[in-house]
Amino acid sequence: MKIVDPIVTFCAAIIALFFVLNGVASWSIFQSFELLQLFPSFDFVVWLLAAILLIFSISIGGRRVALVVVFFMLSIQLVVRHSDRSVGFKPNAARGETLKIMSLNVGQFSNDTGVVRQCIELIRSENPDIVCLQEFGLYYKWPDVRSVSIDFAEKINCTYFDFSPKPGNIFGTAFFSKYEIEAIDTVFQLLSHTNEAKVYTVNVNGKRLTIANVHLQSYNLFSVKNSASLTSISEAINARNAQVMDLLEFEADAMVGDFNASPGTIVYDKLCAKYVDVHRTYGNPFSFTHQSFPTRLDYVFVRENNAIERFSVNADSPSDHKALVIKLSF
Repeated sequence: MKIVDPIVTFCAAIIALFFVLNGVASWSIFQSFELLQLFPSFDFVVWLLAAILLIFSISIGGRRVALVVVFFMLSIQLVVRHSDRSVGFKPNAARGETLKIMSLNVGQFSNDTGVVRQCIELIRSENPDIVCLQEFGLYYKWPDVRSVSIDFAEKINCTYFDFSPKPGNIFGTAFFSKYEIEAIDTVFQLLSHTNEAKVYTVNVNGKRLTIANVHLQSYNLFSVKNSASLTSISEAINARNAQVMDLLEFEADAMVGDFNASPGTIVYDKLCAKYVDVHRTYGNPFSFTHQSFPTRLDYVFVRENNAIERFSVNADSPSDHKALVIKLSF
C-alpha cells in the first residue's frame, strides 16, 4: 500500500495536468502551441483510464481523494465539451425542399475491390441525393480519374459528379449528385496528400444550395519518412488552422467531411462559431465517427436557417471512418 499510494497520487497529478492542457487547447491565445490541440483527441481515453484507476484504488482501499476530484473534473469537462450548446435550433422544423446527403471517408478503398463493392452497397442502401467522399480515387481496375468517376456514378445512380484531384494525384475528394451541379469552387487542393476542400452549388428544383466537401489536413503519420515527428505534426495542425479559415470565407450552406479535428480544438470551435454541429445537436455527441479510436473527426455542419429532418451515423462502412447521413430541409 505504501508503494501504491504515491503512484496513484502521481497519476492523479498527471491527469490533472491533462485536464488543464485539454481545457485550454481551443483558446486562440495558445494557437502557437500547436501540440496542445492533440489533447482533445484523447479526452475519452484519459477519462476511461482515470475511471479504471479510481476503481483500482477503491478496490485496494488506497488513497483516492485526489483521484475522485480529477475524475469529477474530467467528467464535467466531457459533458460541457460534447453536450449540445446550440440555441434556437429546431431540427424537426421542415421546410420546402429536402435533400439527403451522405459523407464518408472511404480510406482509398484500402486498394481493395471488395471494399469498393461494400461502399457502393452502403451508398445504395441509404439512397442519398448527394454523396460526398473523401480519400476517393483509383485502384487497379480504373485507368484514370475520369473512368473512376463515370463508373462509380453509374453504380450509385447519380447523374452529376466531380472527381478532379490536383494533377499528379490519384486520390482526393469526390462529389456525386442526383441534382445538377451549377458551380464548383476549390478552397484548397494539396499535391502531396489527399487533403482538399471544394464548394459545390447544386440546383434542387430551382433552389440553390452550396455544399462543401471537406478533407482537412491530416497527420499522414505513416506516409513519408519522419512524418511522425513533432515538427511535422505541428505543421499539419498549423495547416489545418489556416485551411478552416479559408473554408469559412466561402460561407457554404452546409459543410461535410473529414475535418481531422476533435471537439475542443481551435478548428472545431471556429466552425461552431458560425455553424451548427448536427451530430452534437441532433445525434449522440458521445458516439464516435472513427471505427477504432474513440473520437469524432467527421462532421456535418449547417447554418441555423436550415432544418434537419434526420441524422444518423452508419457504422457499416468498410472504411476506418463511419458514414454520416443527413436529411436536410431548406
